[in-house]
Amino acid sequence: VTDGALYRHFRSKKDILSLLIEDIEQTLIGVISQVASQDKNPIEKLENIFFAHFQYTEQRRGTSFIIINETLNINDKSLREKMKNVLDKYFKIIESILSQGKHSGDFRQDLEVDVAGVVFFGMVQSTVTLWSLSGYEPALDNGWLGKMFSVYKTGIVNGIL
Repeated sequence: VTDGALYRHFRSKKDILSLLIEDIEQTLIGVISQVASQDKNPIEKLENIFFAHFQYTEQRRGTSFIIINETLNINDKSLREKMKNVLDKYFKIIESILSQGKHSGDFRQDLEVDVAGVVFFGMVQSTVTLWSLSGYEPALDNGWLGKMFSVYKTGIVNGIL
């Protein structure tokens, strides 16, 4: 795809990024919403979302984080707000599950769901950043990801594992 061919369909880089942000909203938020709506306990929902997010990211080779970076680099307030709205939807889903677990007694009563939501997202983002810097090799390893989720789970569950 050449720049000329691309810009026949889009007026600017901003328009391209806007469309890509909309795609993330439909696809990633769609995937995690579907997983969150399953009839599972809160920890299973979080674990399933965790692995679904990595599967989504691996299929798209981390483009969502590239788009976040480009959105920051272009320094356009409307694009930043659009991307922040998508992330807010993501956090709302995660925080809702964390609140459910706290309410059911599965998670620590002193758990700060907003902080735990950012930590959840941070695990994904930092792993994808390292993976992309390594040239997307090797494939994201479910064994290692499972260990990572286990550390997270230890921090949020009620009682000692």
